[in-house]
Amino acid sequence: MGCSAGAGSLSPDARIAVTVPTDGAVACPSASGAASAPQCWATGRLTTRTGCSDTHCEVDGGLMTRSVNYAFCGISSPDAATDAQSESALADTAGALSLDDDLCEFHAIVVPECAGSAGMLYFDTELSTMTGGAVPAGAKPYIEAFASPTHLAPSTGSSTETTPGHYRIGPAMFDISGNWSVTLHFFGTCSDALPGSPHAHVTFTLQVP
Repeated sequence: MGCSAGAGSLSPDARIAVTVPTDGAVACPSASGAASAPQCWATGRLTTRTGCSDTHCEVDGGLMTRSVNYAFCGISSPDAATDAQSESALADTAGALSLDDDLCEFHAIVVPECAGSAGMLYFDTELSTMTGGAVPAGAKPYIEAFASPTHLAPSTGSSTETTPGHYRIGPAMFDISGNWSVTLHFFGTCSDALPGSPHAHVTFTLQVP
């Protein structure tokens, strides 16, 4: 998986912005369009499952969205009059990955942050509706990560919600080199089987040197 010239979801300009570090890992451009600065070993090493650009919710030039029913899980919906989504603080951060959840219910911005020990990362994350609206408190995100079907992350930490829609998740330990599949779950206490469940997943690849 990567961002080769054959990745159809990328514009020619976006492909030019992609860099390849000396160890062979693909480095995606930051959300601002510039190549990611090497601030943390994981900066620029997050990719969507289809490359550097996530387009799985784009259909025929429009955006596919799925309605969420928070009431099924006893969660109060945000009040449009008082709970407006705050302006993103992460979108222009070097290494920011912008992606939609698997079912096109939510949009997330994810930035890796080194945790001080080799192989350990936090993920600073912002969650909004697909149209940029606010989400309610209590998403309680958590990490699921594996390098192979038999090698899971030995620890994945917990999460802190600074304000609704803004989280620090981890630290997670990535203890071997290679491509890891990482899924961030939101509203995970709500069953996936319920219609319109807010239980959401955003999935990406982390390239560990």
